[in-house]
Amino acid sequence: MDFWYQAFISSDTALNVYSQNSSSTAATIIWRRLGTTARDQWTHGSVNFETVDVSTKITISGKIQVLRK
Repeated sequence: MDFWYQAFISSDTALNVYSQNSSSTAATIIWRRLGTTARDQWTHGSVNFETVDVSTKITISGKIQVLRK
């Protein structure tokens, strides 16, 4: 699976890709990138799947941690 993303927020960021099949109760992180990108920079991401069936659920999740003083 190929995708492009931007993360130009001035806080700690994480972009995660999770995989979950029908026999599992919890999703597994299969790809993760931490940090930010430049404002006008698109970054390529790619995930290879060993085995995927029609019941596999793929989730892309972006998280921002806002640091408060």
